[in-house]
Amino acid sequence: YSLNANGPLSALVLPISVTKIDKSALDNSKKLTTLTAPGVTILGSMALYRCESLTEITLADTMESIGYFAFYDCSLEEIKLNAKEIKQAFSSNEKLQKVIIGKDVEKLENGFLGMQSNLSSIEVDSSNTNFKIIDEMLYSYDGTRLLKCPVSIAQENLILPETVTSVDSDAFAYCKNIKSITLTNIENISSALFYRSEITNVSIPKAKIIKLSAFYDCKKLESIYIPDTVTEIGSKAFYQTSALKSIFIPASVKTIDDLAFGYWENDQTINCEHSEIIIRTSFFGPGWDEEWSNYDYETPAKAVINLNATRN
Repeated sequence: YSLNANGPLSALVLPISVTKIDKSALDNSKKLTTLTAPGVTILGSMALYRCESLTEITLADTMESIGYFAFYDCSLEEIKLNAKEIKQAFSSNEKLQKVIIGKDVEKLENGFLGMQSNLSSIEVDSSNTNFKIIDEMLYSYDGTRLLKCPVSIAQENLILPETVTSVDSDAFAYCKNIKSITLTNIENISSALFYRSEITNVSIPKAKIIKLSAFYDCKKLESIYIPDTVTEIGSKAFYQTSALKSIFIPASVKTIDDLAFGYWENDQTINCEHSEIIIRTSFFGPGWDEEWSNYDYETPAKAVINLNATRN
């Protein structure tokens, strides 16, 4: 079933006998503002994709699953999620401010909330035994996994305990107040981890991999120490980090993807411990992408690149 994207329907009420909304069933229903579906326990991938006027939704009290991009570009300001499994259901939800995790939620996929620029509050039902809130942030119940941090968290200086061994993608995206953070025992610096946040100083003492867009457009980032444990730096990892005037790449780094340092300017310096740059011969092979330090895809690097550098 699909609604006409340009049709007049603004409210839809489904009978309680309807238990599933299939993939893309209501996508691009741009005038739909209210959906009442009290029997729906399965919300398919992209089911409400780009329902950009949707502000109110009612689903079954307890659900089985919510699929990929189910709520992409919806205008919901608050939502309670009580599905056993939730995929990466959100993205481009500029009005989303509050998320409540219900008592029956068992599995939240890495990056399930995506990059939310106005998410100010996350709550977890006190009966949920899989997730909990610590200092405003969403964690697994055992405290080993940090899933999401609201953008308006009050803390300025944050040191994660050694018990935290993983941090989800986008977890600190758009954070406004955190200035300094130490990821004490984190080996995998996830994709878009600090995307467009206002972080100024980062410590990643155990890091092995810095994934794509990890520090994308962090315009206030002034300091980061890349330890000798790091072997990979992903695409656009330090893209447009204009306040970072210099960075040291240790010899341990074997792979650097395209535009890892994209849009670096003349007053920025990339110091490489390597004696030469090994450009990869295939996309999947080791080595550095030909455009690892380009200004953009068409312009050679503007940053100063020093080889045989030593760490200060």
